[in-house]
Amino acid sequence: YPWQVVMISDSVLLALEKGPLGQGPNYLTAVDMVSRQIVYRRKLPDSVGRIGLSREFGLLVYTDAASDAVRLVDPATLSPVLTLDTAGPVNDAVFLDSIKMLAAVSRTGNGGGELRLWNLKAKKGDLNVKKEQSAAFDRVPLRIVHSPAEDVVAVSFEGGRIDMISLDSLEVVRTFELSGTPRDVVWCDPSRPGPMAPEWSSDSPPELRMDPEPPPPHPDAIFKMRDPPPVRMRDTRCEMRDARWVSSWYRLTLERGWTRAVKDDEIQ
Repeated sequence: YPWQVVMISDSVLLALEKGPLGQGPNYLTAVDMVSRQIVYRRKLPDSVGRIGLSREFGLLVYTDAASDAVRLVDPATLSPVLTLDTAGPVNDAVFLDSIKMLAAVSRTGNGGGELRLWNLKAKKGDLNVKKEQSAAFDRVPLRIVHSPAEDVVAVSFEGGRIDMISLDSLEVVRTFELSGTPRDVVWCDPSRPGPMAPEWSSDSPPELRMDPEPPPPHPDAIFKMRDPPPVRMRDTRCEMRDARWVSSWYRLTLERGWTRAVKDDEIQ
């Protein structure tokens, strides 16, 4: 069953697959959302809890319940790159690419938890820790997400509390009390349109089902095909064989394998 998804781009999705109750066996599946085909499916340790992606470093991070650590791996091969120790079992981790930071929340033995931050630096092909910080909690933290500006993180706890923490001072700037423990937390940015999202249900068979209907084009949009370069095609006119909507991009596939991707605001 798809348990967590991470968008690599507008057209590629990573899914962490688990059993129906969130237990193993675990698999990492990459899905091409344009062709709706599985790119690869790789086995992960059964102790993997959550995954995260860094576009800055091109790495995947996953939490490992079998050890008090987060592990950074190559997303294509799952080859280990770096292991970072924590104060206890890690519940969640997230990259903050704009400041080259990794943040993780873990459970400690006294019924509380910890936030740990690592500033990372890549040099001569190696990834090193430039600076490490931590802050203690009086409750067990479960999830962590970052703000769109990546200057604040929100941490959810057992019991339903959510703390917003400044990364500059590591102080709580705002607190929310919910009626119960949230299963997940997502920081929404209303100014940024999101890509097409997957759809699944725990009551249905374990498969990824993408939304089959693309959003309709704007009613004022007028599409006119340009003649392709003569060196690429033999005819002066071409027949459009396929058109797919990929978020803010139109992908136009023409006969004889000639392909052009044009942004929606550049189409004539």
